[in-house]
Amino acid sequence: MRFTTDTDWTMVTGADCYRCASKAYNVSTSITAKNGTSFNPEKEKDGMKYAGVTYKDMMCIENNNVCVEDFEFFVIRN
Repeated sequence: MRFTTDTDWTMVTGADCYRCASKAYNVSTSITAKNGTSFNPEKEKDGMKYAGVTYKDMMCIENNNVCVEDFEFFVIRN
């Protein structure tokens, strides 16, 4: 996952993204995932359009023991 300040969304490649080289997030393996609040299925970043969905899930920073519940992010499907 990459955090940037040039967008208002954290974007993550999804397990079902058929054009993505990486498959970072698989909602079916999470026991804490919930549907997100955004209904806009497209986001734009650096002139590129991304199709996907939003989810809320627990996000933890590795080796820091810091977790956030209901962290909302955009999961790229295409």
